[in-house]
Amino acid sequence: MSIRKREKWSEILGQPVDPLGPRTTWRDVWPQIEKMRLEVRQGKGWMSDRAEPQIITETSTYQKFVDCRNTFCVRGGVNTSEAIGDAVTEGQTSIDVSKSCCGYEGSPKGTRRYGPCLFRFHVQGTIRYRVNAEPVQR
Repeated sequence: MSIRKREKWSEILGQPVDPLGPRTTWRDVWPQIEKMRLEVRQGKGWMSDRAEPQIITETSTYQKFVDCRNTFCVRGGVNTSEAIGDAVTEGQTSIDVSKSCCGYEGSPKGTRRYGPCLFRFHVQGTIRYRVNAEPVQR
């Protein structure tokens, strides 16, 4: 890792060993989802409403965390898997969740902490379920 690079959650959790191998989609993880479209916006305070959204659909590659775009953030992001999983378990057809970044602003190697990352994530969208889907059991 370079001195200037701050690690993000996707790097900590690791990438697939075979980059050309089969990917897991959200529909593979939650087979009862027929159609899903979520927008994940991030930014500092009210600026998160104007940020360019990251779109997640049922055919998107399954990714537990969305990385924080704050250049000073270390180990930052939001757990989209938790938000989607909670919605599917409860049978919700719409998601509107706002969460703070789980990272902190720090030195390039992450050894010094300057304070919490002030970026917020706003996850909103809709989920449509299959008609003959089996109920989720946890």
